[in-house]
Amino acid sequence: MATRSKAGKQRTPRILTHEAYRARIETLRGYAESDEIVVQPSSEQDFWGFVHALPEAPKAEIVLMDNGNFRAIWENGKQSRLAIQFMGAQRGEYVIFKRRPNASDVSRVAGIDTLDGIKRQIRAFNLMPAMRA
Repeated sequence: MATRSKAGKQRTPRILTHEAYRARIETLRGYAESDEIVVQPSSEQDFWGFVHALPEAPKAEIVLMDNGNFRAIWENGKQSRLAIQFMGAQRGEYVIFKRRPNASDVSRVAGIDTLDGIKRQIRAFNLMPAMRA
């Protein structure tokens, strides 16, 4: 559902999500400053590149790690969870939890890979079918 801004322009859900990300990152910057944590610019850059490649992805939760890297977490109820720590240089540390259909067990995959490699894992687990490569 799109909304209208004060200027009357229509804003898509993707734009609203990105505005929410910007607001959250600014809040995290404030916390980082008071805790004397240096925000890693390359982590933020990789985060933005990644979410722009996921135009239909649901909104992620964003946290700032003690090392200054951003971590994004996407959840689909009890069915799946994806978390990526953006390490800069197009690399990420990820963990995927995926409940298989008609199974009580949950598959878990974790590692460090390029962001493109993580996208391949996302496709393999069918976490975000609309994701572009």
